[in-house]
Amino acid sequence: ENAIKKSVRLERIKLGWQSGNALDLKGFAILKGGQSSEALVEVDSAKAVLELKPLLSRQIQIASIYLDHPSVRILKRSDGTIEGMEAAPAQASSGQEPGVEVSNPAAALPLLVSKIRVNEGEVFFKDESSKEPMEVNIRKITEALEDVAFGRPIDFKVQAALLSGKQNLDVKGKFTLSAQDHTCTVSGLHVALELDPM
Repeated sequence: ENAIKKSVRLERIKLGWQSGNALDLKGFAILKGGQSSEALVEVDSAKAVLELKPLLSRQIQIASIYLDHPSVRILKRSDGTIEGMEAAPAQASSGQEPGVEVSNPAAALPLLVSKIRVNEGEVFFKDESSKEPMEVNIRKITEALEDVAFGRPIDFKVQAALLSGKQNLDVKGKFTLSAQDHTCTVSGLHVALELDPM
């Protein structure tokens, strides 16, 4: 909660062993905030396996991440702001002198995720900033990623259902994650949509 400045909900957390430390989350959600119990992001089940040997050489290597039925709700308000993306409250001064940077050893650790799988994902988008409010619902999202790391192009292919009861949307391309400024650059984007006949 401190890291993302949002309230979270978690029904169950389980630690185990599966060729490494295995973390299993059930009923995880990031809430809108304030007194609202509505979720911005929900995941029915999330599993991750952290390999131990790379930690000895100061590397973070995750063998696999599985997300089952993740759901994301995006609302663009009439003033153009995105719900849930409000600026965090200013933090109290820590006494650090101006111009002095404090390094974060954890942030410098190389990160590699060998495998990421998304199953039955959903994205709900609503735009209230135009004269005619618009809603777009994307369902049945599946995605498989291999060897995800900072600073190098990563192939992605997403399949989903848009205005259909079955998967009819294919999105593929490459993305690159920057560890310095926490940005994502997408290249070679290709989108194909097959609509049912009228």
